[in-house]
Amino acid sequence: MIYFAAHVEGEAIYDTLDFDMREQVRFVTDGNDVLEFVVQLEIKIDEAWAWIRRYDTMNGVAHLDVKYGDGTIDKHRAMNLPFKEAFTAALVEIGSNWQKHRSWYLEGRRKR
Repeated sequence: MIYFAAHVEGEAIYDTLDFDMREQVRFVTDGNDVLEFVVQLEIKIDEAWAWIRRYDTMNGVAHLDVKYGDGTIDKHRAMNLPFKEAFTAALVEIGSNWQKHRSWYLEGRRKR
């Protein structure tokens, strides 16, 4: 996926993955440096979009937050990477694994 063409920095880009799944991407750069980003996997439940996996640079650290189907949230799994590499890793991970994440999330909702 290439997001840089004709993109206004800081505005969200939505990539539909399936009828009930999408990826939201926001980023700010300075030349080749990524200054901040959000890469978020979202699921549509009852006609509303909700995040289930979010990579971002809030608080100055690239990290991952995960929301499970049972409602619990695992916050701040630090990535220990420079922002540019963390941004790329987040895009690749969600692009490669979104179907697994959807299955795990829905399985957790059934167990509630």
